[in-house]
Amino acid sequence: MMRSKTNRRLLIAAVLSAAVIPLLNTTVLGSIYIYVISDITYPELLSEVIGYASELLATACVFAFAACIACSAVRERNQKIVPLIGFISVPVLYIAVAIVDYSFYAGSAVNASYVIFNLLNCIFELARLAVVTLICLLAAKRARRKNRIDSLELFSAEGALSRAVIFSALAVFVSLIITDLTETVSLLAQYGAPVNTNELIYLILPYPTSIVYSLLGYLLMYVVASGIYRTKKPKERKSDAK
Repeated sequence: MMRSKTNRRLLIAAVLSAAVIPLLNTTVLGSIYIYVISDITYPELLSEVIGYASELLATACVFAFAACIACSAVRERNQKIVPLIGFISVPVLYIAVAIVDYSFYAGSAVNASYVIFNLLNCIFELARLAVVTLICLLAAKRARRKNRIDSLELFSAEGALSRAVIFSALAVFVSLIITDLTETVSLLAQYGAPVNTNELIYLILPYPTSIVYSLLGYLLMYVVASGIYRTKKPKERKSDAK
């Protein structure tokens, strides 16, 4: 019975973080964002707040789903189903993005370069998902071979689940830095070197932001993994001594 409840919590967390929340983020927040930036009557600050909220939510879902993969790999539950949810959800989300963009901009936005750009991003996300899955499986296999304790601790790589969580969080962090580097190179190629302090800050800011996102993401992974595998501390016996 306990195993069944744990499996159910794992699958619910996986579906929510990989499919439901990202899809709502894309279709609802994405549509609101496009509508706001298209109407000059709305203040620019509103569009910035919606954009950052959408970005933060999308990043949180990536870390939360990585925690689901770590749990399934280490505890050997739904090892095939959980990653499969992610591999199906990624292209579906990009199709949803294209539908939203087409509904607002029609053919003016959804052209060949748009399709290529989204296709490359989709492949990148699938590759990240594959790396996270591989890291978790290798961590689980190594833990079983070394008889490592199956435990979850914060800021530790001792327990099997702790190890899978922390290394998969690092993999996501590296992917965020790669994305930042790609955007930096693109901006430098298009506009050249920064000519003032504001432009320099604009180039540098994504990197500390990714570091903060990753630290918060790791904490979120710990919370998600703890929620999936709830453990109750044994009650201490009352001493008869008075």
